[in-house]
Amino acid sequence: MAPITTTGLVSYIKLNATEGSSYAFFEVQDASTNPPTPETFFLWSGDPVPPGGPEWMRRSLQVSMVRDAIIAGKTISVFHSSTSNSVVSLGLNA
Repeated sequence: MAPITTTGLVSYIKLNATEGSSYAFFEVQDASTNPPTPETFFLWSGDPVPPGGPEWMRRSLQVSMVRDAIIAGKTISVFHSSTSNSVVSLGLNA
């Protein structure tokens, strides 16, 4: 499926990094709709095997970007498949 972009303000982020129940998701108020429609996206969900260092670094950077968007009140662009709410990549907008 073709990738699409959803842009808007982040409402919240939820994290759980315990073994056997690891996930991170956040909600974006989709700015392309009026009124903005909430959409939930997963950064990751479930880890059959604990991830290695490089994966944890990637996850940490993604969480930091979402947190920074919340704190600064900036919009974020979420790139994802048209059939999935799993994040392919993120962009923090100026």
